[in-house]
Amino acid sequence: MGKSELALQYAYQHRADYRLVWWMEADSPAQIQASLAGLTRAMVAGIDSVAAEQATTEEAAAWALAWLSSRTGWLVVFDNVEEATHIDPCLARLSCGHVLITTRRDIGWQHLGITPVRLDLLDRQASVDLLADLIGPPAESQAKLLDELALRLGDLPLALTQAGAYITRTPRVTLARYLHLLTHMPVRLLAAAPTGGDAARVVAKVWALSHQRIGAVNPLAVHLLKLLACYAPDNLPITVLDETNELAVDEALALLVSYSMITITVARKKTPGMVRKSW
Repeated sequence: MGKSELALQYAYQHRADYRLVWWMEADSPAQIQASLAGLTRAMVAGIDSVAAEQATTEEAAAWALAWLSSRTGWLVVFDNVEEATHIDPCLARLSCGHVLITTRRDIGWQHLGITPVRLDLLDRQASVDLLADLIGPPAESQAKLLDELALRLGDLPLALTQAGAYITRTPRVTLARYLHLLTHMPVRLLAAAPTGGDAARVVAKVWALSHQRIGAVNPLAVHLLKLLACYAPDNLPITVLDETNELAVDEALALLVSYSMITITVARKKTPGMVRKSW
């Protein structure tokens, strides 16, 4: 959805407003601790770098938290947080500056005093404009192809960026050819990083990582996701997922919602138990 890019642009545009800006990889508690330790070593580089290198990761991370908790005028970005509990210990200390969190999880952040900003898909014109910026101003004959590609990619910012970069950097791949390949080789294209691109930030990789994490928490959720993938991406009555254990299904669906794999809406009809889903 472009959450990390949005945070990066904010940090860049407001860098003059802060005495310190630090970006933290925050997928896990270990990464958060390592990022804090990295902050310590960056701040003392050339001053007391020997002592910083000799300190353990735990000691260096604790020093960074102590420094941040006693000063103002800083911005810390926690990128791609998986669980609120992973950053609870940090947030309790970080009250003097600004904290920006990116996450794919919709898990009730308000209880931590955090104001969520939910990102939606781009509208069609914004999708076309993004592709045009990446590929170059299209000829009039290509305007429909840009619209078709945006439609095929679901107006998803990551997919649009990946496609635009791939078309620009790959010889003999035109807009029309990319659409043809997307029809006949979708798996290959969605997993292909353009030359010089980040292989970890392609649609297939991000999807696989989410799939893996969901499966580790609740295998039934993966089963339901595969089942839902067989249907068109439209509203669907929950009754198609009726199984013997209704509570287990509801818990699995809640997990998929938290990862933004599906959305749940209540049907307008006043039919008891009618809940509809779109994904």
